[in-house]
Amino acid sequence: MKALGATAEQLAFRLAIDRALEGLGSPERGKEAAGRPQEREAPQKAPRAAQRGAQAAQRLAEGVESLANARARQQAAQAEEFEKLARRAGMPPEAAAHFASNLRSPSTNEWTFVMISPAQNSAVVRWISENSKRPQAATLLWAHLFEVMRNDTGEILRSREELAERLGISAQNLSRIITELCSINAIRREKQGREVRYFMNANIATHLPGHAARKQAREEAGPLLVLMEGGAK
Repeated sequence: MKALGATAEQLAFRLAIDRALEGLGSPERGKEAAGRPQEREAPQKAPRAAQRGAQAAQRLAEGVESLANARARQQAAQAEEFEKLARRAGMPPEAAAHFASNLRSPSTNEWTFVMISPAQNSAVVRWISENSKRPQAATLLWAHLFEVMRNDTGEILRSREELAERLGISAQNLSRIITELCSINAIRREKQGREVRYFMNANIATHLPGHAARKQAREEAGPLLVLMEGGAK
């Protein structure tokens, strides 16, 4: 009877301990519950929630970027229209470009360095050396063009007279050199009404900071037309 009473007391004690552990949420109960299927799936909810949050943040960032790009395009269009009007009114090209640049998105005016393709630049210099009728003046002009190219479009912001004066040659000889450079697409000519504007080939040099902007500019400029070693067109 004593043994039976002791066993009953032990069972009662154990039951009391179990109830106490349930109320406290003991580690032992947590370990036992970890084996249940419904409990194992719970930790997977956190990574899924984090993933959904990351996706939402990415969509938000893309929306902000898209809005910023649309605004930049609108500002660029307004600046271009302003520049056209300023030039028609007689404002010098450099001054018109300067005022127009202030209307553009600030991101288009941050880049201050010229990115040069060494191989393309070398091809132009070699062509000048071997084919130009005025190689010394042409080389000096080519070097100077990097200093006066516009940041966002690559336009050469000096008049024929200003460039000729800078090099100490006649305007006629300067025009002949520019024609040579245009013949190999080192610079390109655009005619807008009565005005002729010149642009650096973006495949050779550009101020543009963004990869997408540089890619578009290079595609529009076209390749340097030096197809054979030695400079033959």
